Amino acid sequence: MIPEHIEIMHIIQSINEIKDYGVPDFRGSKKYLVEYQNHYYPPEYLVSLANKYASGEILDISGVRGRDECMVYLSNLGFKIVDLCSLDVKILGFLNKQNIVSLTKIHSSENCPKCKNIIKGILEHIYGTIQVDHCTNLSTRPDDFKNTEYYEALKNIYELLQDYRSVINFVKETKLPACDFYVTNQGKILEFDESHHFNQLRALTLRNYPEDVKLDYDKMKWLRLCEKKIEKGNELNNGDEQRAWFDTLKDFLPSLNIQETKPINSITRLYTSDFVWCSLNPNELSKKEYSKQNGTDSM
Repeated sequence: MIPEHIEIMHIIQSINEIKDYGVPDFRGSKKYLVEYQNHYYPPEYLVSLANKYASGEILDISGVRGRDECMVYLSNLGFKIVDLCSLDVKILGFLNKQNIVSLTKIHSSENCPKCKNIIKGILEHIYGTIQVDHCTNLSTRPDDFKNTEYYEALKNIYELLQDYRSVINFVKETKLPACDFYVTNQGKILEFDESHHFNQLRALTLRNYPEDVKLDYDKMKWLRLCEKKIEKGNELNNGDEQRAWFDTLKDFLPSLNIQETKPINSITRLYTSDFVWCSLNPNELSKKEYSKQNGTDSM
């Protein structure tokens, strides 16, 4: 039974949260979506989140009965329910441009193999030549950055990671792993972060960045994503210290002024669950539209 205290404003708040954090795996809808301002959202997850804003806790909704109750409730509030099975070619084409949709049959998960190819296409549409899996050939040891102005900051972050779970030798790789994308004519690195990049250790590193480190993404949003995972009680895995450290090193690259064969002027990060990336059409996106969607107007 859906509580009557859930109102339209609570549904809107849950929609805004989905815009910020995306839809978690297994919380999408394969049959129905709620249409709101030309964007599409899973009904059960919307109502579950809305209850958090109405009463302080996420509502447990499961089964066909729960789904049907959500659709009736949302419909009574004035929201339009779309049956995915009845979508015609025109609507599917609309969804294939630039609108947020849930994790549905057109998108398997945040590890969807098509998403990274779409990102590459978008970047090529905006910038031109893109290199995938760009290698910097940089060391992963903090002492190798002694001659940079950020050595003390990096050393501090490294030691904090060591101390968190008393894992001293957490770095197994001697070279920094390849970056997801490199924009050749901009000297821009772009990383595509999945959910496992967000945890206590990544939050620890971000909180200890000097204020003048050059970041071309919203650090506070990345912190909020980490905190959201922490609130859910996520468990750390082997290798999480190393991943947090490698993300840190990549973030610092534009500020380190290290002589590289290819210049590194900035780093941008995208979150895999911000959009159903494989539903975007690179040929439909102008640079202005892409920047607006990703909050990277400086790009």
